[in-house]
Amino acid sequence: MKSDFILENLVKIEQSLLSHSFIDVETSKVELKDLSTGNDWNSLKETICAFLNTEGGVVFCGIRERNKQYTIKEFDRKNESNIVDLQTRCFKDDNQVFIDLSNNIYFDYYTVNGVEIIAIAVYPLSDDMKFISYYGKYYERKLTQDHEIPTAKIQRQQEYKLELEYAKELTFIDGTHITDFSLDKVNKYINLLNLEIRNETLKPTLAKAKEFLAKQHFIKESNITTLGILVCGDDPFHFLSERVEVNCYYDTSSDQNAMNRSDVKHVHSATIWKQKVY
Repeated sequence: MKSDFILENLVKIEQSLLSHSFIDVETSKVELKDLSTGNDWNSLKETICAFLNTEGGVVFCGIRERNKQYTIKEFDRKNESNIVDLQTRCFKDDNQVFIDLSNNIYFDYYTVNGVEIIAIAVYPLSDDMKFISYYGKYYERKLTQDHEIPTAKIQRQQEYKLELEYAKELTFIDGTHITDFSLDKVNKYINLLNLEIRNETLKPTLAKAKEFLAKQHFIKESNITTLGILVCGDDPFHFLSERVEVNCYYDTSSDQNAMNRSDVKHVHSATIWKQKVY
């Protein structure tokens, strides 16, 4: 199944070519790369690094825009190995070790005006994995450009990652099993991820969803996490009644109904896992 986000942008490019009226597709989440020179390949890797460290995006390889005009150049299949290497041989963690990003970087062939190009879909890293580097430099996406991340921001993120190691959201809940998830809630969550570039398939059973749940930190080391129960639990209150804080009220704008307001205090608090989803 092809990504709707990718297809919609390719349709815009085709319409622009056919109508000779420029339709700009490059945004903070869309980048075009010609890949006809060595420098283009370095630029591609910097962009993917930036997408990983920011909010994700799509790179179309084999398309160039210059002077508000698109040129389509067929992707050379001899370069397939360079694309595959993006998953495992290009980006390093804080310890300068190459990391496997096969769950964050996907690619496939598409056809534009009868010419074959490659689209690379990049999903952002979770906060516990950011930031990664390319050739010793860390990049982030700002509007349509890739910028080096300031040292101070990198240090703050490293400190934050230490805090995440003890995050209450990732603690295990005793007595839980994968059957305590709601398959309906799992698939609703997947539909939210698929609103933009994500192309996650719906799950027919909870057993088939196990790998996906682990990638979302809902399952960790075969144990169910607080985060998982909060997002996809069939009956979260059964497990979290003494762990969740809710501070809210419903204002009817009527003095007569003032008693309808509620302020539910906490026993223990839980913060939301700060991970941008696609």
